Amino acid sequence: MIVVWDEQGIEELLNCVIVAVLKALAACKAKNIMHRDVKPDNILLGKNGAIKLIDFGESRVLENSMASTFAGSLTYWPPERFDPGETNTEQPDAKTNTEQPDAKTNTEQSDAKINAEQPDAKTNMDQGDPDHPTTESEQPSNSTTSTQTYTKAKYDVRADIWSLGITLIEVVSGTVPYRDKKGNIPNNIILLQNLIITLNPNITVDERFNGYSEEIKDFVKSCLRKEKERPKYSDLLVTKFYKNLETIDSETLVKRVMEKYHPTATQRTIDKKI
Repeated sequence: MIVVWDEQGIEELLNCVIVAVLKALAACKAKNIMHRDVKPDNILLGKNGAIKLIDFGESRVLENSMASTFAGSLTYWPPERFDPGETNTEQPDAKTNTEQPDAKTNTEQSDAKINAEQPDAKTNMDQGDPDHPTTESEQPSNSTTSTQTYTKAKYDVRADIWSLGITLIEVVSGTVPYRDKKGNIPNNIILLQNLIITLNPNITVDERFNGYSEEIKDFVKSCLRKEKERPKYSDLLVTKFYKNLETIDSETLVKRVMEKYHPTATQRTIDKKI
């Protein structure tokens, strides 16, 4: 079934997502945890109107509010994770083996987490990037599909803010804002790195959010600033934009949007027969 979303419906939903994800990330930070893999695949909408940030398999307990190990999907990485010149550089610490399911952070640490094994009650927002990182002990590769690389860059919670900005762009436009000369998402890590580092937030957001309010455009642009200029959770939670969104009855709105755009079991059966 093909569902056509209108800008108003998407923006209402995005506003709810922004509030829910920021609250989830702030709750994690309060427990000294950084998610490190914010993307559409990891944001679920419930039929009851709940919005949950899931999959803490790449999360890490911060040391001095910083992290340095390799984790997360490359297309959602901020510039500072590629470019050591963006921030302090030190040798990466612990290795991250993302293939071990028992290595996930306990999802009971925060009310921002949810059991991802309940697909019947949740709807995935979008198809995110399929990349999955490997351990740092492996040799680096120039392919974004294998996502093997080294990073010496230290980064903080603002890396998740960048990932949220890229996520919002992907939800609105259907793809991340990186394209090679053939119009494809680059499968070369060096090319992807250059596109991420040189991304112009103003041009990108204005193009992808054509028809949307200036308020949400400004928010996404702020998420995509260079690290030193990019706000942290605490900065975003006190903005007028966020304060206005907090007054929204998100559960009622999300349920209304889900009922309007999410196909019922009967509709899916009819479409399958056709």
